[in-house]
Amino acid sequence: MPTLTILVVTPFVESLGFHVWWSGPVVPVLGQLDVTREEVGAAVTQALRFAAVMLAFLPYALLLDHDRLVGGAGFLRRSALAVALATRLVPTLERDAAGLVEGLRGRGIEPSGRRGWARLVSPLVAGSLERGLNLAEAMEARGYGRPGRTRMPRPPWSRVDRAALAVAVALVVGAAWL
Repeated sequence: MPTLTILVVTPFVESLGFHVWWSGPVVPVLGQLDVTREEVGAAVTQALRFAAVMLAFLPYALLLDHDRLVGGAGFLRRSALAVALATRLVPTLERDAAGLVEGLRGRGIEPSGRRGWARLVSPLVAGSLERGLNLAEAMEARGYGRPGRTRMPRPPWSRVDRAALAVAVALVVGAAWL
């Protein structure tokens, strides 16, 4: 959807080129609305670039373990945490929107048009703010932001762990020898 918006809006807000395809009305702030071949070419280029960036970050959003990202960021811990939380909460927001639409349909109300869908914004924002407050309270209760790092103690190795390590080493040595 954002790519399509860039593709449609860009020729109307740019003033570029001389090969006019369509000459529109004069808008007081923007001036003459013309669509030229060069503007359409620039719009296609920008839309494709935006689509490429979206596709490049798709694996990040779907496959990355956000907890490992935050743990490995070291000196950028706060920034990495903000990015990880934002990307982790996007699917939750989508799920909330689907639940609201389902609840409306259960009451016999079908959201349609811009106004119908715009009415979902207020409960979604309210739910997001509530979730954000709960997350902030949980982070504060766990000591986030205090000086020093806290770590959960690692459990000691058991006999089964040591045996599994010995078997793994033996398998690697045996495979390398054959």
